[in-house]
Parts: sequence; structure tokens; C-alpha cells
Amino acid sequence: MSDVDISPGIYDGISNAEYHQSQALSASGMKLLLEAPAKFDHARKNPVFKDVFDFGSLWHKLVFRDDVERFVIIQKKDKTGAIVDSDSRDTVYAKAHIAEIRESGAIPVLAAELTKAQAMVEAFWANPRAKEYVDLAGGAVEQSAFWVDERSGVQTAGALRSSAQPGRRQAVPDR
Repeated sequence: MSDVDISPGIYDGISNAEYHQSQALSASGMKLLLEAPAKFDHARKNPVFKDVFDFGSLWHKLVFRDDVERFVIIQKKDKTGAIVDSDSRDTVYAKAHIAEIRESGAIPVLAAELTKAQAMVEAFWANPRAKEYVDLAGGAVEQSAFWVDERSGVQTAGALRSSAQPGRRQAVPDR
């Protein structure tokens, strides 16, 4: 995974992949660096992929109607050799397909996960308080901030989530 150079500023629409590929030092990176520099270096060179992270990314992108083409349904070969949507990540073909999906920069999901996430999104938008929160935030509920620390000269990054309240808007650091 190659580093992405992002100029200092506050951005809407930075993908999770771009954020984590940036050369900037994040709060998560700082924690690892303090624990052991070798762990920090290893984590940057060997990103960890987890099904729950993929599902969370899927839900987030569906809720905010952003970049959903980055998700690809995992497939497998059935008993006849036909390619079909997989119901598991554990078959040899599904594992190979997952690797191909990740290599392309997309995120692998099962069809059942997509269905579940879509139902959760419907429930989210049916909740008047959730809709009000997003409306108050002006739709920009998450932004990425990149800056250079003046004392160290190190480029740093953080995610800001809106804490919209009637009459005012606050940004709450998230990463």
C-alpha cells in the first residue's frame, strides 16, 4: 500500500483508505508509536483488514450516500462451477476473490451484509433525530484535517465528526 500525500487543510470526502494511506501521523499511529516504534512501522506496512471494519465502512458509506461503488460482492463457485454470490468468506474461491477485491482498492462484502446494512440505513433515516443531526451538520458530518505540527515538523491528521446542535456546530475529534 503506497503513501498518499495530502496537503494541510480540512477536507470533506477523504476516503478511509486515503486517510490511512496518508503520510500523516494519526492518533492511532501515535498510540502505536508510543507503545513500540517497530509496531508502528509494521502496522503502516501491513494494514489489518477485518470483516467488522468492512461492514462499518459499508454502513457509513450507504448512510451518507458516498462512494458506494468501492464495495464489491464476494463471489464463489457453486457445485456446477458457476460463479455466484458467496454466503461465506471461507471458501478457496471466495478468499481469492477477496484478495482481488482488496488489490483493486475496493472493499469486499457478502450480499447478506449488504442487505443487512441497507436495512440499518433505512432505520437510520426513519429516525427523526438522526435525520435532524445530519441536517444540522449541513451534510458534512465527517471531515479529515491534516496539518504540520509546528514544534516537530511532523505532518499529522485527525478526523472530525460533527456534533451538531441547534444554533451551533461543534467539531469533535475522532481519531
